Order: sequence, then structure tokens, then C-alpha cells
Amino acid sequence: MNIERQSTSKPAIHPANQPPARWTFLDESHRLIRQLDIRPGDRVLEVGCRSGRNFEMIQRSLNGTGELTGVDSFAPSLRKAMDRTHTKGWQNVLLIDHEYGNEPIAEGRSDVVLLSFWLSTAPNWKEALDCARAELRPGGRIGVVDFCGPEILRHEIVPIQAAAYASTTPSQESRLQELFSQTTHLRLNAWFGSLPYYLFVGEREERLQEREQEEVA
Repeated sequence: MNIERQSTSKPAIHPANQPPARWTFLDESHRLIRQLDIRPGDRVLEVGCRSGRNFEMIQRSLNGTGELTGVDSFAPSLRKAMDRTHTKGWQNVLLIDHEYGNEPIAEGRSDVVLLSFWLSTAPNWKEALDCARAELRPGGRIGVVDFCGPEILRHEIVPIQAAAYASTTPSQESRLQELFSQTTHLRLNAWFGSLPYYLFVGEREERLQEREQEEVA
């Protein structure tokens, strides 16, 4: 992967600022997708895919191969994702209407799991991260980009999601570091620092217990 690994035991967090006129949610989703180094043939799972706005960039990397599964529980958005898929003629896309977080969808089969500005809206985000880890094969990659920062900013900027944001970060970031081997962890700011967010990329490591179970089997 073309990602600089951190050699220290503590996470290295790199602050950055984005000009307000140029920053969009889609920009940061695309930054995350580039960091994930998606390759032809990969099986990609996007949790909270909404209208499929990230699909085109993912498909550029898949080049018509592999699998792209989009999961969302908001039917109108999922219908837009379906329309987009049909319009583009993509044959490798599966869309699932599902409230994610109770159980894995493709346990152990995914090469990449992507969560773009979705995790902090999930009331069961801890269970969702456990499911995301279970989705991945050993060595599979996870990417998360989401908001963080003072609670007042969450209420002022995204009031509809304020309740879901409460007490999620830095707990989200800490939990990600517990579950995955970190390759990238960025703290960033948009709109002159008024909108803080983080980007995390990591890998699922094959734990000793898992290797022992495979040997016994």
C-alpha cells in the first residue's frame, strides 16, 4: 500500500486545514478511497452508501472487476444508488437495505470496508465497528472518515445528528486503534477550523487465536 506506516506505539495524528470554499464531504470521501488503495478484483463493502456517490471512484479502481456492496437503511437514498448503478451499467454492484451493526453481511470475505461520514450517525457504532472487523479477511483494510471535536460544534453544524455524536470521539478513534493495525490517522479541519474531522485507515491482523483455530480445523 502507498501509505506511510507509523512506527511509534502511540498514534501519530497529523493536523491539516482545508480552505472553506474547496471543502466538501465528497472531497474527503475520495481522499479516504485513495488511501485505501483499492485494487482490481477487490471485494468492497461501503456501509452507509447513501445514493452511491462514492461508487464511481471505487469503480475506477475496480475497473469492472471484483464486488461492490452498498448498505443503507434509508430507502430513498438506496433507490438513487440503484438508479445510478443501472445508468452506469455496473454489473458488480449489490445493494442491501439494512440497518447495519447487528451482524456481519459478508463475514470474512471483504477486502475493503468503507465508512464515510456514517459512523457517528449510528447509535450502535461500537457494534458496527465489531461487524466491520468481522467482514474483513486477515489483511483486509478499513477506512473511516467522520466528524470529531467539541460538542457545541456538533450541535451548531449538524443539529440533526447531534444526539448521535455525543461521546463518540475520541472513543471512535480509540476503538479503531484497538480493532485494527493503524496505517493512517489524520485530524483535519475545514471551514477555518470550525469543522474538525478525522480520517483513519487500518488493517485487520490475523490474531494468534484465529490462526490456532484454523490449524485445529
